[in-house]
Amino acid sequence: MQKRTESSHRELILGIVRRSDRHPTADDVFMSARANVPSISLTTVYRNLRRLVRDGQLRERMFGGVSRFDAHLEEHGHLVCLECGAIGDLAADGQALAQSLKPAAPSWQVEHVDVELRGRCPTCVRKAERGAYTRAAPRALITSHKSRAPSRQVRRETPRRPARSPPSDSAV
Repeated sequence: MQKRTESSHRELILGIVRRSDRHPTADDVFMSARANVPSISLTTVYRNLRRLVRDGQLRERMFGGVSRFDAHLEEHGHLVCLECGAIGDLAADGQALAQSLKPAAPSWQVEHVDVELRGRCPTCVRKAERGAYTRAAPRALITSHKSRAPSRQVRRETPRRPARSPPSDSAV
């Protein structure tokens, strides 16, 4: 069996992110990479993701406190579903937006524009119309309805049993 080199791991990881229609987390990339290379470690995946970001081959974004990776390097914004956490790309011209807002902040020199629209994705809108959703925070951010979303299991509170009292002397 041929041992994989660091560069072949990096190519594998870059390919996984590029083929993804999602904005995968490092764990998502790790699980996909492990399907191809069972011996790959999570540390190797993190190290290579960081290098790919540093080299400008990937972008890293935070969504809901979770770091996600994007191979779409052109300027674009994101749509984030407040119900299920799905993330979609949005064609957005940040420079044009910055120019249109210039009168509101004339003394600022804008260097970066980050467009993120939050709302409900079409799937969650349909579910809400059917009454399937109650407004709740997403359990975890996912990036497409094609992937399996974390189950929304409701934890039932069971009444606690009263604590047992210590045996009395008369119960002999």
